[in-house]
Amino acid sequence: MNGRLKPKAFEVIFGEIVESTVFSTLVLVAFGLLLTVTGGIAYLTISDWRDRRRQEKAREKEKRR
Repeated sequence: MNGRLKPKAFEVIFGEIVESTVFSTLVLVAFGLLLTVTGGIAYLTISDWRDRRRQEKAREKEKRR
């Protein structure tokens, strides 16, 4: 062997690199979507809590009048 890869060996190594890259990309996209959905749920939960708190304060203010 003169240090050169046989074509079949190159295809196997290159295929593994491509598969690894595709898998890594899919994992990163999945984590990104997970963070986005989690952030959206947290935002909706906090905004709902703030709205309910404002409504309760408004009701208390009306009762005082």
